[in-house]
Amino acid sequence: MNKALIIVDYQYDFACSNGSLYVKGAEELSNKIFELSKKRKQQGWIVVATKDWHPKNHCSFNQWPSHCVQNTKGSELYFDSTYVDLIIQKGHDKNTESYSGFFDNKGRSNHLNEYLKQNNVTELEIVGVVTEICVKATYDDAVKLGYNAYVNLEYCKGFEQ
Repeated sequence: MNKALIIVDYQYDFACSNGSLYVKGAEELSNKIFELSKKRKQQGWIVVATKDWHPKNHCSFNQWPSHCVQNTKGSELYFDSTYVDLIIQKGHDKNTESYSGFFDNKGRSNHLNEYLKQNNVTELEIVGVVTEICVKATYDDAVKLGYNAYVNLEYCKGFEQ
């Protein structure tokens, strides 16, 4: 049984106080998430980070402010990613939202499940932002796919948290 830490969307636009879709208090998690990734790596876990990777005209900008635009500071991870084995980019189709790290909203794979299966991962610890949106969607898909998954709220921030 292999384990993986999934760090969801911990990026500048969400975690930095001047980010375009700032989650209040998220900046406080930067060192904690780095230390958790280091600890899990030392324990032999796989560490994966997801990131929104939107084109300039992404459909989500109708509902949310423009955020995590490809190749901008806002799309960069907001923690030291030294211990990250893989970064999953999601939301790159301009016409489709992708809250989950596993699938976009049309059910197309973001290739996280395939990577985890190749590495015989069965247990997931999920952390990051936004708790009630992308963290929740990633958790929900993990459970549907049969993973023993849990959200570690000590390492999460949300709009309602």
